[in-house]
Amino acid sequence: MTIGRVVCHSFKVSKRVASHRSRFSLHAVNFFLAQLTGLGLPYISAFLFDRGWRGGAIGIAESMPALGVLLFQTQAGWLVDRWRRPRLALALSAPMVGLCYALLTCLPAGAYVATYGILFASGLAQSFFAPLLCGLALGLAGHENLTRTIGWNETHNHLGEVCSAVFALLLVGSDVSPVFHLIGIIALFAGGSALLIRPDEIDPDLQTGGTERRLSLDQLLRDRRVIVLILSTTLFQFAIAAAVPFAALQIRALHGTNRDVAFYILVGAVTMVPVAAAAGGLIDRLGRRLVFALAFVIAPFTLLVCVFAQSPTQLILAQGFRGIAQGIFGVAIVAVSHDVARGTGCFQALTGASRAALAAGALAGPLATGFVIQRAGFSVAFLLLTLVATAAAGAFLVWMPETGALAEEA
Repeated sequence: MTIGRVVCHSFKVSKRVASHRSRFSLHAVNFFLAQLTGLGLPYISAFLFDRGWRGGAIGIAESMPALGVLLFQTQAGWLVDRWRRPRLALALSAPMVGLCYALLTCLPAGAYVATYGILFASGLAQSFFAPLLCGLALGLAGHENLTRTIGWNETHNHLGEVCSAVFALLLVGSDVSPVFHLIGIIALFAGGSALLIRPDEIDPDLQTGGTERRLSLDQLLRDRRVIVLILSTTLFQFAIAAAVPFAALQIRALHGTNRDVAFYILVGAVTMVPVAAAAGGLIDRLGRRLVFALAFVIAPFTLLVCVFAQSPTQLILAQGFRGIAQGIFGVAIVAVSHDVARGTGCFQALTGASRAALAAGALAGPLATGFVIQRAGFSVAFLLLTLVATAAAGAFLVWMPETGALAEEA
Protein backbone atom coordinates (compact mmCIF):
# COMPACT_ATOMS: atom_id res chain seq x y z
CA MET A 1 0.00 0.00 0.00
CA THR A 2 1.41 3.39 -0.93
CA ILE A 3 1.98 6.16 1.57
CA GLY A 4 -0.74 8.26 -0.05
CA ARG A 5 -3.32 5.45 0.25
CA VAL A 6 -2.38 4.81 3.87
CA VAL A 7 -2.73 8.50 4.69
CA CYS A 8 -6.16 8.64 3.02
CA HIS A 9 -7.21 5.47 4.84
CA SER A 10 -6.09 6.95 8.17
CA PHE A 11 -8.51 9.85 7.73
CA LYS A 12 -11.43 7.72 6.53
CA VAL A 13 -11.35 5.39 9.54
CA SER A 14 -12.82 8.26 11.55
CA LYS A 15 -16.35 9.53 11.00
CA ARG A 16 -14.80 12.81 9.92
CA VAL A 17 -13.41 12.94 6.39
CA ALA A 18 -11.17 15.85 5.48
CA SER A 19 -10.64 16.87 1.86
CA HIS A 20 -7.47 16.01 -0.01
CA ARG A 21 -6.51 19.68 0.10
CA SER A 22 -6.76 19.88 3.90
CA ARG A 23 -4.90 16.59 4.38
CA PHE A 24 -2.12 17.64 2.04
CA SER A 25 -1.85 21.09 3.64
CA LEU A 26 -1.71 19.69 7.18
CA HIS A 27 1.12 17.36 6.22
CA ALA A 28 2.88 20.19 4.38
CA VAL A 29 2.76 22.38 7.49
CA ASN A 30 4.37 19.57 9.51
CA PHE A 31 6.92 19.04 6.74
CA PHE A 32 8.05 22.67 6.70
CA LEU A 33 7.83 23.42 10.43
CA ALA A 34 10.19 20.54 11.17
CA GLN A 35 12.89 22.34 9.27
CA LEU A 36 12.55 25.46 11.40
CA THR A 37 13.17 23.72 14.72
CA GLY A 38 14.94 20.49 13.79
CA LEU A 39 17.46 22.07 11.44
CA GLY A 40 18.13 25.38 13.17
CA LEU A 41 19.03 24.26 16.68
CA PRO A 42 21.89 21.81 15.92
CA TYR A 43 23.59 24.35 13.66
CA ILE A 44 23.51 27.13 16.26
CA SER A 45 26.32 25.45 18.21
CA ALA A 46 28.47 25.07 15.08
CA PHE A 47 27.65 28.63 13.98
CA LEU A 48 28.67 30.14 17.33
CA PHE A 49 31.66 27.83 17.71
CA ASP A 50 33.02 29.14 14.42
CA ARG A 51 32.59 32.68 15.80
CA GLY A 52 34.80 31.95 18.81
CA TRP A 53 32.12 31.34 21.45
CA ARG A 54 32.96 29.02 24.39
CA GLY A 55 30.90 26.09 25.72
CA GLY A 56 29.13 28.00 28.50
CA ALA A 57 28.02 30.84 26.23
CA ILE A 58 26.90 28.36 23.56
CA GLY A 59 24.88 26.51 26.19
CA ILE A 60 23.07 29.73 27.14
CA ALA A 61 22.33 30.46 23.49
CA GLU A 62 21.04 26.92 22.91
CA SER A 63 18.73 27.36 25.90
CA MET A 64 17.13 30.63 24.79
CA PRO A 65 14.52 29.13 22.40
CA ALA A 66 13.52 26.65 25.10
CA LEU A 67 13.20 29.50 27.61
CA GLY A 68 10.82 31.34 25.28
CA VAL A 69 8.76 28.18 24.81
CA LEU A 70 8.79 27.45 28.54
CA LEU A 71 7.48 30.87 29.53
CA PHE A 72 4.70 31.00 26.94
CA GLN A 73 3.86 27.43 25.86
CA THR A 74 1.03 26.82 28.35
CA GLN A 75 -0.48 30.24 27.65
CA ALA A 76 -0.24 29.56 23.92
CA GLY A 77 -2.19 26.30 24.31
CA TRP A 78 -4.78 28.03 26.47
CA LEU A 79 -5.16 30.82 23.91
CA VAL A 80 -5.67 28.54 20.92
CA ASP A 81 -8.30 26.55 22.84
CA ARG A 82 -10.26 29.82 22.91
CA TRP A 83 -9.11 31.67 19.79
CA ARG A 84 -10.50 29.46 17.01
CA ARG A 85 -8.25 30.60 14.19
CA PRO A 86 -5.47 28.02 14.05
CA ARG A 87 -4.64 28.66 10.39
CA LEU A 88 -3.98 32.35 10.97
CA ALA A 89 -1.98 31.70 14.14
CA LEU A 90 0.34 29.34 12.24
CA ALA A 91 0.59 31.73 9.29
CA LEU A 92 1.88 34.42 11.66
CA SER A 93 4.10 32.41 14.02
CA ALA A 94 6.02 30.36 11.42
CA PRO A 95 7.49 33.34 9.50
CA MET A 96 8.46 34.93 12.82
CA VAL A 97 10.69 31.95 13.63
CA GLY A 98 12.26 32.02 10.17
CA LEU A 99 12.98 35.73 10.50
CA CYS A 100 14.73 35.20 13.83
CA TYR A 101 17.12 32.60 12.42
CA ALA A 102 17.84 34.69 9.34
CA LEU A 103 18.68 37.69 11.55
CA LEU A 104 21.40 35.72 13.37
CA THR A 105 23.64 35.92 10.32
CA CYS A 106 23.47 39.74 10.40
CA LEU A 107 24.89 40.06 13.93
CA PRO A 108 28.59 40.64 14.73
CA ALA A 109 30.46 37.77 16.40
CA GLY A 110 30.45 39.35 19.86
CA ALA A 111 26.77 40.32 19.97
CA TYR A 112 25.89 38.06 22.90
CA VAL A 113 22.82 39.92 24.18
CA ALA A 114 21.30 40.40 20.73
CA THR A 115 21.85 36.71 19.89
CA TYR A 116 20.20 35.62 23.13
CA GLY A 117 17.27 37.97 22.51
CA ILE A 118 16.62 36.79 18.95
CA LEU A 119 16.75 33.13 19.95
CA PHE A 120 14.39 33.83 22.87
CA ALA A 121 11.93 35.51 20.48
CA SER A 122 12.05 32.46 18.21
CA GLY A 123 10.99 30.33 21.18
CA LEU A 124 7.99 32.58 21.86
CA ALA A 125 6.80 32.08 18.29
CA GLN A 126 7.51 28.32 18.39
CA SER A 127 5.29 27.92 21.46
CA PHE A 128 2.21 27.98 19.21
CA PHE A 129 3.34 25.13 16.95
CA ALA A 130 2.60 22.03 19.06
CA PRO A 131 -0.91 22.90 20.34
CA LEU A 132 -1.97 24.19 16.93
CA LEU A 133 -0.75 21.15 15.00
CA CYS A 134 -2.30 18.69 17.46
CA GLY A 135 -5.56 20.64 17.56
CA LEU A 136 -5.76 20.78 13.77
CA ALA A 137 -5.16 17.03 13.52
CA LEU A 138 -7.95 16.30 16.00
CA GLY A 139 -10.31 18.87 14.51
CA LEU A 140 -9.88 17.39 11.03
CA ALA A 141 -9.62 13.65 11.75
CA GLY A 142 -11.60 13.02 14.96
CA HIS A 143 -10.92 11.04 18.15
CA GLU A 144 -10.90 7.58 16.61
CA ASN A 145 -8.12 8.31 14.19
CA LEU A 146 -5.99 10.86 16.01
CA THR A 147 -3.11 8.50 16.82
CA ARG A 148 -2.61 7.34 13.25
CA THR A 149 -3.02 10.87 11.96
CA ILE A 150 -0.39 12.16 14.39
CA GLY A 151 1.85 9.29 13.29
CA TRP A 152 1.63 10.42 9.66
CA ASN A 153 2.04 14.05 10.67
CA GLU A 154 5.21 13.09 12.51
CA THR A 155 6.32 11.12 9.45
CA HIS A 156 6.04 14.24 7.29
CA ASN A 157 7.72 16.19 10.07
CA HIS A 158 10.74 13.90 9.94
CA LEU A 159 10.70 13.83 6.14
CA GLY A 160 11.07 17.59 6.37
CA GLU A 161 14.10 17.13 8.60
CA VAL A 162 15.59 14.70 6.08
CA CYS A 163 15.13 17.14 3.20
CA SER A 164 16.53 20.04 5.18
CA ALA A 165 19.54 17.97 6.23
CA VAL A 166 20.19 17.07 2.59
CA PHE A 167 19.97 20.74 1.62
CA ALA A 168 22.28 21.63 4.49
CA LEU A 169 24.72 18.96 3.40
CA LEU A 170 24.88 20.64 0.00
CA LEU A 171 25.08 24.16 1.44
CA VAL A 172 27.49 23.91 4.35
CA GLY A 173 31.21 24.17 3.86
CA SER A 174 33.42 26.45 5.87
CA ASP A 175 30.34 28.56 6.77
CA VAL A 176 26.93 27.43 8.09
CA SER A 177 25.19 30.79 7.53
CA PRO A 178 23.34 29.58 4.38
CA VAL A 179 21.44 27.13 6.58
CA PHE A 180 19.81 30.02 8.45
CA HIS A 181 18.91 31.78 5.20
CA LEU A 182 17.28 28.54 4.06
CA ILE A 183 15.24 28.40 7.27
CA GLY A 184 13.88 31.87 6.62
CA ILE A 185 12.62 30.83 3.18
CA ILE A 186 11.10 27.59 4.46
CA ALA A 187 9.16 29.51 7.14
CA LEU A 188 7.20 31.31 4.43
CA PHE A 189 6.18 27.98 2.88
CA ALA A 190 5.01 26.75 6.30
CA GLY A 191 2.81 29.80 6.84
CA GLY A 192 1.34 29.58 3.34
CA SER A 193 0.54 25.86 3.73
CA ALA A 194 -1.44 26.57 6.91
CA LEU A 195 -3.70 28.97 5.04
CA LEU A 196 -4.55 26.27 2.47
CA ILE A 197 -6.36 24.12 5.06
CA ARG A 198 -10.12 24.51 4.60
CA PRO A 199 -11.47 26.31 7.71
CA ASP A 200 -14.97 24.81 7.36
CA GLU A 201 -13.53 21.30 7.81
CA ILE A 202 -12.05 22.06 11.25
CA ASP A 203 -14.46 21.22 14.08
CA PRO A 204 -13.78 23.96 16.67
CA ASP A 205 -15.07 21.96 19.65
CA LEU A 206 -13.34 18.76 18.59
CA GLN A 207 -10.13 20.73 18.14
CA THR A 208 -10.09 21.35 21.91
CA GLY A 209 -10.70 17.69 22.73
CA GLY A 210 -14.49 17.92 23.03
CA THR A 211 -16.55 19.30 25.91
CA GLU A 212 -18.39 16.24 27.30
CA ARG A 213 -16.70 16.51 30.71
CA ARG A 214 -15.34 20.01 30.75
CA LEU A 215 -12.58 20.65 33.28
CA SER A 216 -10.26 23.53 34.00
CA LEU A 217 -6.58 23.15 33.16
CA ASP A 218 -5.73 23.31 36.88
CA GLN A 219 -7.97 20.32 37.56
CA LEU A 220 -6.48 18.40 34.67
CA LEU A 221 -2.91 19.06 35.81
CA ARG A 222 -3.69 17.38 39.15
CA ASP A 223 -4.42 14.07 37.40
CA ARG A 224 -1.78 11.52 38.48
CA ARG A 225 -1.22 10.44 34.89
CA VAL A 226 -0.48 14.00 33.85
CA ILE A 227 2.00 14.44 36.71
CA VAL A 228 3.90 11.27 35.74
CA LEU A 229 3.80 12.21 32.06
CA ILE A 230 5.25 15.66 32.73
CA LEU A 231 7.93 14.40 35.13
CA SER A 232 9.21 11.58 32.92
CA THR A 233 9.10 13.49 29.64
CA THR A 234 10.86 16.49 31.19
CA LEU A 235 13.76 14.30 32.31
CA PHE A 236 13.80 12.61 28.88
CA GLN A 237 13.95 15.97 27.14
CA PHE A 238 16.64 17.25 29.52
CA ALA A 239 18.93 14.47 28.32
CA ILE A 240 18.02 14.36 24.62
CA ALA A 241 17.82 18.12 24.06
CA ALA A 242 21.32 18.54 25.45
CA ALA A 243 22.69 15.55 23.57
CA VAL A 244 21.69 16.69 20.07
CA PRO A 245 23.57 20.03 19.84
CA PHE A 246 26.53 18.98 22.00
CA ALA A 247 27.03 15.72 20.16
CA ALA A 248 27.24 17.92 17.06
CA LEU A 249 29.82 20.02 18.91
CA GLN A 250 31.66 16.86 19.98
CA ILE A 251 31.92 15.91 16.31
CA ARG A 252 33.76 19.17 15.72
CA ALA A 253 35.99 18.55 18.76
CA LEU A 254 36.91 15.16 17.27
CA HIS A 255 38.09 16.99 14.16
CA GLY A 256 34.88 16.41 12.23
CA THR A 257 33.63 18.89 9.64
CA ASN A 258 30.37 20.77 9.14
CA ARG A 259 29.44 18.08 6.63
CA ASP A 260 29.87 15.47 9.37
CA VAL A 261 27.41 17.49 11.44
CA ALA A 262 25.01 17.46 8.48
CA PHE A 263 25.32 13.66 8.20
CA TYR A 264 24.73 13.43 11.96
CA ILE A 265 21.42 15.29 11.62
CA LEU A 266 20.48 13.35 8.49
CA VAL A 267 20.87 9.91 10.09
CA GLY A 268 18.58 10.80 12.99
CA ALA A 269 15.93 12.29 10.71
CA VAL A 270 16.00 9.34 8.28
CA THR A 271 15.55 6.87 11.14
CA MET A 272 12.58 8.76 12.58
CA VAL A 273 10.58 8.64 9.32
CA PRO A 274 9.63 4.92 9.28
CA VAL A 275 9.46 4.77 13.09
CA ALA A 276 6.90 7.60 13.27
CA ALA A 277 4.92 6.06 10.39
CA ALA A 278 4.65 2.76 12.28
CA ALA A 279 4.22 4.23 15.76
CA GLY A 280 0.57 5.25 15.38
CA GLY A 281 -0.59 1.76 14.46
CA LEU A 282 1.62 0.09 17.05
CA ILE A 283 0.32 2.37 19.80
CA ASP A 284 -3.29 1.50 18.93
CA ARG A 285 -2.59 -2.26 18.85
CA LEU A 286 -0.09 -2.69 21.69
CA GLY A 287 -1.13 0.15 23.97
CA ARG A 288 0.32 3.54 24.83
CA ARG A 289 2.42 2.42 27.78
CA LEU A 290 4.33 -0.42 26.11
CA VAL A 291 5.33 1.50 22.98
CA PHE A 292 6.07 4.72 24.86
CA ALA A 293 8.26 2.78 27.31
CA LEU A 294 10.43 1.60 24.40
CA ALA A 295 11.44 5.21 23.70
CA PHE A 296 12.41 5.74 27.33
CA VAL A 297 14.49 2.55 27.46
CA ILE A 298 16.41 3.27 24.23
CA ALA A 299 17.46 6.82 25.22
CA PRO A 300 20.07 5.89 27.90
CA PHE A 301 21.82 3.46 25.53
CA THR A 302 22.06 6.18 22.88
CA LEU A 303 23.71 8.56 25.33
CA LEU A 304 26.06 5.88 26.61
CA VAL A 305 27.51 5.56 23.11
CA CYS A 306 28.38 9.27 23.25
CA VAL A 307 30.31 8.70 26.49
CA PHE A 308 32.78 6.35 24.81
CA ALA A 309 32.75 7.74 21.24
CA GLN A 310 36.20 8.20 19.73
CA SER A 311 35.27 9.33 16.22
CA PRO A 312 32.58 11.34 14.40
CA THR A 313 31.40 8.13 12.72
CA GLN A 314 30.45 6.55 16.05
CA LEU A 315 28.40 9.60 17.01
CA ILE A 316 26.69 9.64 13.63
CA LEU A 317 25.72 5.96 13.93
CA ALA A 318 24.39 6.54 17.46
CA GLN A 319 21.88 8.94 15.95
CA GLY A 320 19.97 5.95 14.62
CA PHE A 321 19.03 4.90 18.15
CA ARG A 322 18.04 8.43 19.07
CA GLY A 323 15.89 8.52 15.94
CA ILE A 324 13.97 5.45 17.10
CA ALA A 325 13.37 6.93 20.56
CA GLN A 326 12.24 10.32 19.28
CA GLY A 327 10.17 8.86 16.45
CA ILE A 328 8.08 7.01 19.03
CA PHE A 329 8.11 9.86 21.54
CA GLY A 330 6.54 12.46 19.25
CA VAL A 331 3.49 10.27 18.55
CA ALA A 332 3.06 8.70 21.99
CA ILE A 333 3.05 11.92 24.00
CA VAL A 334 0.18 13.29 21.90
CA ALA A 335 -1.77 10.02 22.23
CA VAL A 336 -1.46 10.02 26.03
CA SER A 337 -2.33 13.73 26.26
CA HIS A 338 -5.42 13.12 24.12
CA ASP A 339 -6.57 10.20 26.30
CA VAL A 340 -6.29 12.23 29.47
CA ALA A 341 -7.83 15.44 28.05
CA ARG A 342 -10.59 13.89 25.95
CA GLY A 343 -13.88 15.69 26.54
CA THR A 344 -12.40 18.33 28.86
CA GLY A 345 -12.06 21.15 26.30
CA CYS A 346 -8.39 21.47 27.31
CA PHE A 347 -6.57 19.27 24.79
CA GLN A 348 -4.52 22.08 23.25
CA ALA A 349 -3.93 23.62 26.68
CA LEU A 350 -2.64 20.29 28.03
CA THR A 351 -0.52 19.90 24.90
CA GLY A 352 0.91 23.34 25.65
CA ALA A 353 1.52 22.47 29.31
CA SER A 354 3.26 19.20 28.45
CA ARG A 355 5.40 20.94 25.84
CA ALA A 356 6.23 23.63 28.41
CA ALA A 357 7.57 20.84 30.61
CA LEU A 358 9.62 19.59 27.66
CA ALA A 359 10.88 23.12 27.18
CA ALA A 360 11.99 23.17 30.82
CA GLY A 361 14.07 20.09 30.13
CA ALA A 362 15.34 21.55 26.87
CA LEU A 363 16.31 24.72 28.74
CA ALA A 364 18.04 23.13 31.70
CA GLY A 365 19.74 20.36 29.72
CA PRO A 366 21.87 22.39 27.30
CA LEU A 367 22.54 25.07 29.93
CA ALA A 368 23.92 22.60 32.49
CA THR A 369 25.67 20.44 29.90
CA GLY A 370 27.49 23.40 28.36
CA PHE A 371 29.18 24.26 31.66
CA VAL A 372 29.92 20.60 32.49
CA ILE A 373 31.63 20.16 29.12
CA GLN A 374 33.62 23.34 29.66
CA ARG A 375 34.93 22.08 33.02
CA ALA A 376 34.97 18.26 32.78
CA GLY A 377 34.73 17.33 29.10
CA PHE A 378 32.28 15.50 26.87
CA SER A 379 32.52 12.05 28.49
CA VAL A 380 31.50 13.25 31.95
CA ALA A 381 28.70 15.39 30.53
CA PHE A 382 27.21 12.53 28.51
CA LEU A 383 27.53 10.15 31.47
CA LEU A 384 25.42 12.54 33.56
CA LEU A 385 22.87 12.78 30.75
CA THR A 386 22.73 8.97 30.63
CA LEU A 387 21.83 8.91 34.33
CA VAL A 388 19.07 11.49 33.77
CA ALA A 389 17.62 9.46 30.89
CA THR A 390 17.71 6.34 33.09
CA ALA A 391 15.77 8.20 35.79
CA ALA A 392 13.17 9.21 33.18
CA ALA A 393 12.73 5.60 32.11
CA GLY A 394 12.40 4.45 35.71
CA ALA A 395 9.76 7.06 36.55
CA PHE A 396 7.67 6.14 33.51
CA LEU A 397 7.91 2.37 33.95
CA VAL A 398 7.07 2.45 37.67
CA TRP A 399 4.27 5.03 37.81
CA MET A 400 2.64 5.44 34.39
CA PRO A 401 -0.55 3.40 33.77
CA GLU A 402 -2.07 2.54 30.40
CA THR A 403 -4.34 5.35 29.19
CA GLY A 404 -5.81 4.08 25.92
CA ALA A 405 -8.31 1.47 24.78
CA LEU A 406 -6.46 -1.34 26.57
CA ALA A 407 -7.01 0.44 29.89
CA GLU A 408 -10.75 0.77 29.15
CA GLU A 409 -10.99 -2.94 28.32
CA ALA A 410 -9.18 -3.83 31.54
